[in-house]
Amino acid sequence: YAASCANRGVTVIGYFEGDAIHAAAEIHEPARSQDSTPEIAFSVEARLRRCGVGSALFGALLIEAKRRHYKRLRVTTGAQNDAMRALARKFGTRMEFRHGELSGSIAIADVRPEAALQNLSADWTRGMIDFNLALWNPVLKMYGLTRPETGIKR
Repeated sequence: YAASCANRGVTVIGYFEGDAIHAAAEIHEPARSQDSTPEIAFSVEARLRRCGVGSALFGALLIEAKRRHYKRLRVTTGAQNDAMRALARKFGTRMEFRHGELSGSIAIADVRPEAALQNLSADWTRGMIDFNLALWNPVLKMYGLTRPETGIKR
């Protein structure tokens, strides 16, 4: 699958830390699709989910789709992929269950990708707080530095 993303007709936008890529979003141009609707796909490392990275990539894809004058984009995901379903829903994608997976489309005219990128800092901050709480609460409890029933409060 990764090799197919290097082909002509696929645009990949990545999230990097240093020289390493940790998340990617793709637009597969309409000519590669059965119904001439460009398809988008995402891959975000588990530790970066719900931190705003997917939202930033989605916003960047929408900006690119607008630049290319696409009218709609298709999103397809497995029924168990809660993170992708939430991300698609955040941008107004209506999903339907078909052939063992969820599929939906998003009308480019109905979304404002710039708003998603403006809200990135708030999403990123909230995600980092959640990550730190999840990481440090068990450690602090282990050393008796917080009361186990309350933990760290936001």
